[in-house]
Amino acid sequence: MYFKPKPEKTYTIKIDPHKDKIVPVENDRFKDAYGNPIKRYECIIMHVNNWREQKWPVSKTVCLQIIEQLRKGFTVLKVTRHGSDRNTTYTIEGVQ
Repeated sequence: MYFKPKPEKTYTIKIDPHKDKIVPVENDRFKDAYGNPIKRYECIIMHVNNWREQKWPVSKTVCLQIIEQLRKGFTVLKVTRHGSDRNTTYTIEGVQ
């Protein structure tokens, strides 16, 4: 099952970098100007409120935001989605 955040909603998730690696994947749904699949990055997240695991495919930009928080020592993150479709951005902040 995939994590599909709704716009303007904040989620508290946990990522265990020791157990689950962020892996590159190609998805035919997203293509570059030449029609080639864009590389996405898939991480396994766990919802803190119900401990349900889901896959979350993200762009390189969001992946770098996640990695930045993991490097600071945070494994529990607050994720807020802004906008929709190609105008989507995320605010990712470390909680714990």
